[in-house]
Parts: sequence; C-alpha cells; structure tokens
Amino acid sequence: MKLWQLIFNLIFTIIGWLSSAVALWMVCTENHKNGFFVFCLVISVISIVYIFLQINLYKKNGQQTFVHSSQEKVNKYLYDWIKEGSRTVIFTRDFTWANSSQEMLSMLEEKSRRHELSVCLYQPTEITDRLKELGAEIYIHNLHDLKSRFTIIHYGTNAPQITIGLRNADGNYVNKRYSMQRDPHIYNLFVELFESIKATCADN
Repeated sequence: MKLWQLIFNLIFTIIGWLSSAVALWMVCTENHKNGFFVFCLVISVISIVYIFLQINLYKKNGQQTFVHSSQEKVNKYLYDWIKEGSRTVIFTRDFTWANSSQEMLSMLEEKSRRHELSVCLYQPTEITDRLKELGAEIYIHNLHDLKSRFTIIHYGTNAPQITIGLRNADGNYVNKRYSMQRDPHIYNLFVELFESIKATCADN
C-alpha cells in the first residue's frame, strides 16, 4: 500500500464511521443531550487509536514495489538500500552501476574493508578486482543467460531483506522488496540461487 492510499483509506473510513455513529446516537439518545460530549470524546479516542494502529501496520509492511523512470533513480534507490544494511549480497549482471557515483563507489569500498560485501556476477570488472583487494567476496559464474538481479541486506542476520530488480511492460525499472519474516519462500528461493552459484564458483 502506498502512502496516499493509506491516507485516503483512513479519511473515508473514519468519515463513514463517524457518520454512522452520530446517526445512531441521534436516533437512540434524542432526549439525552448531556451525554453527547462524552460520546464525541469516546469516538475521538477510538479514531486516534485506529489511526495509530493503521500507521504502525503501514510502517511494518512498508511499500514493497518501487518504480523508477530512469537509471539514475535506480542507482539512488540502490545506494539508499545498501547503505542502510549490514552485510550485503549483490547478484548482478555486469555491476556497471557500482561506478554510478563517487558516493556509491566509496560506500562499496568501505563495505569491502569491513568484509560486509559479496558480489556475484557474470564476469570480473576493474571495480570487482578493486573491491576484492579491499576484502569483498567476488564470485564469477560465467553463465551468460543468467539474468537475475537482486540485492540482499542484513544477510546472515535474523532480519534479512531482499530487493529484486526487473523491468515492467512500460520499460520502467522496478524493484520489489521481500523479507525473511514476511515472504520466507520467495526470500529463500533467491538465497538458494546465490548459495548454489557461490558453491559452484568455489568448486572451480
């Protein structure tokens, strides 16, 4: 659910709720005007609690689909995503976006120094060679037809999350988020892919 949808739902739910409650009050207590203030107070408290619970639910579930109209916006999304994570796994095609900005490259270099970065891709690049020297784990699979693109943050913790990159019918870049807690089957599918490729690379 997007933020505007949350606000829209809250407004119309509460308006409908209040209208029904006031109508019921007027029908049932026409001769008891003194209790109207108490009634309004109770309704207000219940409404505030409802809003609070809905906002908490929104924050917990989060916005799970992000659509980007340009490569620059995708890069910014990935930068923010990786920056907030601890140990990170990047499964990519050619990793060209790693050099999209100095901020991105510096962040990846710092993660490499802390041994918090693993990159799996089709063939090595100057950037992956550099990151490997700094301490990153680099896995080269040489599988030309393997087009999966995803990034895992907090890998190896009890709260891992994954964002999967793809293109929609309009040609826009799309990232979909999943977590081990909310979507264990989807999350495990991509983790197993990474671990399988990792093991294959190690055997070679």
